[in-house]
Amino acid sequence: MTNTRFPCDTTPTRIGESAEGTVVVASIDRRTTKDGKPYAVIGLANALGKTTVRVWSDRLDEWRDVAVGTPLHVRCCAVSSFPDGLAWSVDDLAILAATHPVAEESVPPCPVSADHLYDRTRALLERCSPAALTLLHVLLHTALEWGDGLLETIASRWRRWPAAVGHHHAVRHGLWWHSVQVTEGALALASVLDGDGPVPLNADVVVLGGLLHDAGKIDELRASGGIGDAGRLATHIVWGAVRLREALTRAEHAGFVLSPEQRTLFDDVMHVVASHHNLAEWGSNVRPASREAWLLHAADLASAHVEKGAQAARSGTRVAEHWVQPVGGWARDAVRITPVASDQCAPDAVLRTIACLVADEAPPAPTTVITAPPPTLLSLLVPHPSEAET
Repeated sequence: MTNTRFPCDTTPTRIGESAEGTVVVASIDRRTTKDGKPYAVIGLANALGKTTVRVWSDRLDEWRDVAVGTPLHVRCCAVSSFPDGLAWSVDDLAILAATHPVAEESVPPCPVSADHLYDRTRALLERCSPAALTLLHVLLHTALEWGDGLLETIASRWRRWPAAVGHHHAVRHGLWWHSVQVTEGALALASVLDGDGPVPLNADVVVLGGLLHDAGKIDELRASGGIGDAGRLATHIVWGAVRLREALTRAEHAGFVLSPEQRTLFDDVMHVVASHHNLAEWGSNVRPASREAWLLHAADLASAHVEKGAQAARSGTRVAEHWVQPVGGWARDAVRITPVASDQCAPDAVLRTIACLVADEAPPAPTTVITAPPPTLLSLLVPHPSEAET
């Protein structure tokens, strides 16, 4: 049992009571009894909670068309009691359309609110030129036909989808959240590195590339979590390029005219999609060939791995001091979580110590409080070029 609340519209409280509701199949674990008879432990979930049911050999035929991610309407009965809740039998089930909204309810909620993500996205779009915003609107809001037969825009799905199966941003709105993080991270790196380049970095490429780099995960993953049929045929890198090209082609057939500037921008964004994993063994079609693509590759790695550590800190198991085991991870996947020191030293005290070392003086005692750096501090740390020459 994973939750004492059964995920149905009404919750039975004692053995013999029945309940029914709409759920999604979150897991299927096929097993065999000691006497060799097959059975299955099936996880059911919706926004109310999660639980498991056991389906014995005499009822397995009723579940032959059920897979992980299948929405169901079930009628259940409480058959026994355990310390952590009741155990259930499924007396009746009906398979619902794959597009039923309950399919997404087995995915955990995003720890960042949609309102906050909206505000951060708006701030990113304010960095773009009008031509870039027009192109982005066309790519996100041109209706496409998806594997489930529905005609929807990239935007309508991009906002809802998880970004991974489990190791990072595997939550509702996870793809949106991860894309915003990657874009913000690349822009933050650009703010440090931009000034040293002979040509300014292109913010349009960074923003559009960052927001769209994982668009192919809409095909690769299911909204209810896990790999979808299309994801078993090709990676999200391939699907992202296919979908963005399809959106632009449909828009052009409908009358949209792409300017030379927008065509160059589209090519740069397609390169980001193709190269953001960098290495062929990581699924990349090509290595980054632009500064913007390198920034987004670095930000993509950082977003995934930093959130993996944050996820462990939120829901993992502490295995030793400063070490947390991620849910479902191997022993070597433990994440180091080092707390911030509570007795931080004043920056000017640290600088004073360094200055004394440079000047070959004895450093002050650790308890010494420096209210202001000495006037010669800067020259001791970083001599002016003219002074260094003399």
